[in-house]
Formats: sequence, structure tokens, C-alpha cells
Amino acid sequence: MREAWQGHQRRVDAGCAAGRQPVTDIDTVRDATIAWSQEMLPYGVAQGYLTPLPGALAAEPGSVGVPLWRIRWPAAMRLAPALLRGVRRSGRVLSGHPAAAASALPNAEVALQNDLQAFEQHQSHMAEVAARPRRKWLALGVTAALFMVVGGLLMSWRSALLVLVAIALHEGGHWWAMRCFGYRNLSVLFIPGLGGVAMGHKPEASTWNKLGVYLAGPMPGLLLGVALLLAVARGWLPSSGWVSDFAIMCLAINYLNLLPVHPLDGGRVVESLLFVRWPVLRFAFVLIGVFALAALGWFLGDAVTLALAGLLALGLAHHWRLMRVDQLVARPAAGQALSERDAAARIFKATQHPRFSRWSFTQRLAAVRALLPEFQGARLGVVGTLAGLVLYAACLALPVVALVASGAASGWWPVKSAPKYPPDDVQKPSASLPAPDAALSITSEEWTRRLARASEQPANQCLQTYLGAAGDALDMEDMQTALERYQQAWLLAEGLPATEPDRARAQLGLLRATSDPEAARSWGLRLLADVPAGAGHVLDTLRAEAERDLAYNAPTVTAQIEHMQRALMHWEMLAQGASNNATDHEVPAQQASYARSSLSRWHDQRGQPGDVDEARLLLQGNVDAWEWPAPSDRSPDALRNRIRRTSAMLDLAWFALAHGQAETSRQIAQRVLTMIPAQVTVSWVHVQDRALETRVWADLSGQGIGDLGESWKAWQSSARNTAQPRRDLIAQLDRWVVTHRLGLGGQADEARANVLRAAERGGYWVERWCGPLGNDTAEAAQDVRERARRDAAQATGLCATANSAAAKAPVENR
Repeated sequence: MREAWQGHQRRVDAGCAAGRQPVTDIDTVRDATIAWSQEMLPYGVAQGYLTPLPGALAAEPGSVGVPLWRIRWPAAMRLAPALLRGVRRSGRVLSGHPAAAASALPNAEVALQNDLQAFEQHQSHMAEVAARPRRKWLALGVTAALFMVVGGLLMSWRSALLVLVAIALHEGGHWWAMRCFGYRNLSVLFIPGLGGVAMGHKPEASTWNKLGVYLAGPMPGLLLGVALLLAVARGWLPSSGWVSDFAIMCLAINYLNLLPVHPLDGGRVVESLLFVRWPVLRFAFVLIGVFALAALGWFLGDAVTLALAGLLALGLAHHWRLMRVDQLVARPAAGQALSERDAAARIFKATQHPRFSRWSFTQRLAAVRALLPEFQGARLGVVGTLAGLVLYAACLALPVVALVASGAASGWWPVKSAPKYPPDDVQKPSASLPAPDAALSITSEEWTRRLARASEQPANQCLQTYLGAAGDALDMEDMQTALERYQQAWLLAEGLPATEPDRARAQLGLLRATSDPEAARSWGLRLLADVPAGAGHVLDTLRAEAERDLAYNAPTVTAQIEHMQRALMHWEMLAQGASNNATDHEVPAQQASYARSSLSRWHDQRGQPGDVDEARLLLQGNVDAWEWPAPSDRSPDALRNRIRRTSAMLDLAWFALAHGQAETSRQIAQRVLTMIPAQVTVSWVHVQDRALETRVWADLSGQGIGDLGESWKAWQSSARNTAQPRRDLIAQLDRWVVTHRLGLGGQADEARANVLRAAERGGYWVERWCGPLGNDTAEAAQDVRERARRDAAQATGLCATANSAAAKAPVENR
């Protein structure tokens, strides 16, 4: 500062020595400065730096205004760093100069008026920009498109669309409330990857206005989510993945926003009610909110929540400055309403304290805009604050109470909160485990992008791209897309030798994707005719898969058995040939097990002489295929063999039960229970549940009650039912069957009441047990459980209630 002043004095002395007089009149300085600026404008326009703005800045009311210009954004971006550095440097120089404190008081009023004038100009300009509807709609459309692009890259296009609609509903609620309460300059924007924001201007808004705006965002989405889940659960809407996912998205996004964490809507409600009078507590609340969001994102593994917490952490310095300013602002008297200029004057005056002497006008303006609503709006008393807290608590509790009371949460809450079981006691995974298929980690969108560049690839790579993309469409059950891609793959593969695996893969894909049974069968037979037997592990595997798929598509049971027998032969040969390699042995051995199970079912269904014995031998073959490891073997392979052997034994037990051998079935189930470890770990939960269920139905199928009561209690207290109790229609019918057989009238009546409540919803299971036997239910009806449940549906009145509801539906709809 001293060097700058001395240099200025030297320049003034040199001018005086040359015969010029120094100018001391401020008006002359102002006119000269404006004239110099006007001379610079043509140069700025010619260089593309400046562009004119409509309107003019009047120095005084009634005077001729000065034209307004703005700097184009490329030039502004280049100038901004230098401007910020200059502002910080001048702040340091001024705050460190001894004359600053001495001259602060005489110049305080002038500085305050300058700040207020600049503030009013800024507010006027912001109102003019915000009042342009075309820009608002353009900004909304552009940010929505960017949100979809970022969401599609981070999640999927389907999820991005659902999130976009849920956020649009949320921000639309804020917009509607602000419009009802008289807010001005309303606009809505989406923030790609994070969410959205609804903006409006009403500094004089009361606390009740603010509460209405804050709660109007999450509540419509929460109520809609509850209504959709309730409608699906009651059968008023057909079950759809889109509807359920959208409902859960609405609940998750909006309930998260309702939590008392700054800057979420719930946090703003709590801040407006409790902390607006105490700056230190408000800053502590903001700080706790940042840590709470970070902890929530870490716990959920959600990158978006973590990113939001990181962005809010960057703003903690701003909240610290607000707290320091807020502590110095003179509070208005109770009931006193301040105008915008008076409130701004109080805050600007607080920023003139020496501790803020380094602040630029931008920092002072940010503090004023943040604190202005606090000093203009009417405040609540103690009663009003308590009423606001009760309203907020009701909004928090209402969705939870509605979901639990209506039973709508039963369809999705267990999925979101999977039961926790003890981990398996196994050693480090062996090196023989198969590596995961890299193609499985490729998304459908990535396959689509690869197909768009397939024409630029070599022929063999292009064929593999089409095969991979077709397989992905087949996995997603998009059969038409899969068929089209397999047809393109076949055009590339048809000319290859018959021993080329990709050629056989294209034929196998056409077999699976073709909807016409005869055409699909012709593709499978052609593959078997083209590919020679014994041509190698890969081709033999493809032949086995073709035989298996032909078996499932065969027109008669006998044809099914013939094809599956040949598939079983291939799988057994592949398993034996790879017996020294655990990785290569795993898949064919498992496929052979599936083939035996299918053959057993088809032999039993055909019912020719010797078929029942053959079906039993096939199931016994599945038991013998998995050797029981030594007790000391704690490898993952040993655990899988134990699970598979016990599961195969239970299949044999159910077969015996279906053929009237209840005691044999019970003995097998009891033996399986002795093979399960004392501590039931995650891999054994399903085996234990099946074994206990088998024992219950074996006791039900016996002549007397026997140990049915003990078996039923053991099944209900199994690891699976304890961690996640079953309350669905099947469980209630089973409960009625058992308690009715045991003569437990009270429990049977309770189960019957639950069954009748479920009858009002209708659905697949009601139609299955109450409708006529069709091709899809005739086979299942041979199972002892299905027969008992069908009888129970009639005995409990389930079918009568369902038929009555179905008869009334058309009248109500009309």
C-alpha cells in the first residue's frame, strides 16, 4: 500500500511539473471513467468479449440511463481466476493496513449504501433473468436430458427413467406449494447424478410457508408409493416390475428426503423450527448432517449419497461464515416485520466488522441472500413450534403406519431386508473353482454399443459379438431380439466347418430362440447331424445341450425321455472324461443330475410298466453321484457335495411320499436331519427347511397323528422360518391343514381368517387351487401338498370368497 501510494504521488508530481492540474472533483473523475469505458466498448465488441443487454442502469430516478453490457462466458471464464486472485489480494492488503481501521467508521455509511445499491441491482438482474419462461423450460429440458444420460451410464436407462419421474414428482410438489404460497420466479432443474432442485423467491415467507414447501416435496411421492404397493398387494393393479420398482423408488427417495438431516427437506424443517434462532446450534446441525449423510452412504454403499456428502462438506466453510455473521446481526423486535432493504442493511452492516474486512462483495452478498429469509419471515412461538414438530413427526410416521397396517409391505420388505444366517465353516476357496464368465458382467447397453461397431470388426470377432449379444437378449427373455441376432450370427457362421464351435453355438441359439416348435426342433436336429460325436469337449457339450433342449421341446413324453437319455449319456461321458479336473467335472456332473431328475419325472408321468422303478433308480443315481466327504474336509467342494447329496435324498423322499410310502419318506427325511450340522449355516438353511417340511407331510400322510405336532413345531422354528416368518397364502393353508388335523380349533380358525383375507386379492394361487385342472396344474396336482391345499381351499371357503369377488368385479367396474 505504501509503495503504491508513493508511486501515485510521483506520477501526480510529474504531471504538475508538466503544467497539468490534479483532478479532485469526484464527478469529474466519474465522467472521465465512464467516457474511458465507452471508448473501450467498441474494442470489446469487435473482439467478441462484450454483448449488449436490454435496458439501462439509471444513476438517479428520472435520469438517462447508461447502457448495460455483459461479458461473454468464454471471456468471463478466463477473467474469473484473475478477478478472484485480485479480490483476495486487495482484501489482504486493506485488512493489513493501519489506516483501514481508522478510516472504517467515517466510511462505514458510504460502504453500506454502496453494498445496498449493488445488492438491489443484483436482485433486479436476477429477477429479470429468472422471469424468462423460455429459459426456464430450456433449462428444465436440458438438465432432464443430462440426468438421463448420466443415470443411464451409472445405473441403467430403465432405472434412470424411474428415478427421473420420482424426482420430477418430488420437485413438482415443491413447485406447486411455492406457487400456492405466492413465491415468485419459480423454476425447476435436475442435477445429473444427484437429484433436482425447485427454486422460488419470497424472502418474507413465514415459517408455516416454509414448512408447507418443504413437506410438499416428499409427501406426494410417499403417498403415491404406498398407494401403488397397496393396489398391487390387494390385486387392484396387476403385478408389474415397473409399478413395484417405481413405488419402491418413490418411497426410498422421498423418505430419505424426509429424514432430519441438512440439507434434506426434513433437515430444513427441523432447522426452521428449532435452530434458526441459534447460529452455533444451526452450524452444528449442518455439520452433523454432513457426517450422517456420509455414514449413510458408507453403510448403504451408495456412491450418490457419498458424493452428496462430499459436496456438502465443501460448503461447510460457507456455513461457518454464515454463523459468524449471524451472531453479529441485530435481531428485530418480536412481531416486527422488516422490508427486504432493512433486513439486507442489518446483515451488510454486520459484515463491516473488522473480522470480515477481507471479504469480497460476492461473499457478503452470499451471506445476505442466505440469511435474508430468516429476518423477513414471521417466526413461530412455542406453541407454533410444537405444532410444527407434531406435523413433521406425523409425516414421518404416516407412510410406515400405512404400509404396516395395510399389509402392503409384506410383498417387498422381506426382499429388501434379507435374513442373516451364520456363514459357512469352510476353508479358503480352492483353486479349482471355475472362473466367472466375463460375458456375464457386460450390460445389455454395452452389447448394443458393441453391435453398432460390429461391422468394423473382423468376421470371427463380429460373429462372437452377435453370439454374445444374442445370449444376453435370451437371458433377458427378449426372444424376438435374440432370434434376430442369432439369425445374423448364423449368416456369418453358416460357411464355417462343422467342427467350428461358434457355428454350433449359432444353431443352438436358434433352437432356443425360435418360437415355432417345429422350426426349433429342425435346428436342433441339424446341429446333431452336422456336429460329429466325439469331436472334443466343447462340441460334445453343445451336442448334450441340444439333446436336452430337444427333450424339453419334444411333442410326447416318450420322445422327451429318448432325447434326455442321450443327453444324460453325453453328460456322464463328459463328467468321467474330466474326472481328474474338478473345474471341467463340475458342470457336466451337475447337468447329469438335472437330466436324471427330469427323466425320473417323465418316467413317472408316462406310467408304463417298469417306469416307476426306473424313476426311483434315477433318483437313487443322483444320490450316489455325490460322494459324502470325510468329516475333516472343510473345502467348498466338500460342502457342495454334502448339500447336493442331501438334496438328492430329499427328492427321493418326496418320490416315495407321492407313491404312498410315507414311512420310507419320513425315514429318509430323518436321516437327512442327522447329516445337517448342529449350527445351521447359510448353505444348510434350505436343506433343513425341506427336510422338516418332508417330515411334516410324511406325518400328515400317515394313518394317525403320530409325531405330527412335534414335526410341525420343529418346522415352524427352523432357521428359515425364524429369520423370515412365512405369512403368505401357501403358509396359511399349510397351517390350516396341520392344525385342523391336530384338532387345534383356535389356530385353525386364525389360519382360515388369514386365508380369507388373502382371497380378496385373487391372484395366481387362488386360480390354481380353485380353478379347473389344466395342463399346467394337472401334474402339480399329483403332489400330496397340492392335493391337500386344493382341498383346504374348498374347506376354508377360499374358493367361494374368490369367486364371489370375481363375480362382483364387473358390476363395480361398470
